Amino acid sequence: MADLRRALLRAFDSGSYTARLELVSGQREVSGVPVSRGLPAGELVAGRKVAVLFFDPVNLTDAVVIAVYT
Repeated sequence: MADLRRALLRAFDSGSYTARLELVSGQREVSGVPVSRGLPAGELVAGRKVAVLFFDPVNLTDAVVIAVYT
């Protein structure tokens, strides 16, 4: 079952279109999370709030950043 969570964007790699995130729940950091190509790179600034869809609750890199919000 997929799980939608809030996170803070800590870093964005435009070459690989992946992000380093800090999950709001649990203060846990996750690296290498793919970002939707539908999100403009200019919006992916450190400190922004993002919505992340997790497909596997055990493997936190099996996910995708689906939205940026304020």
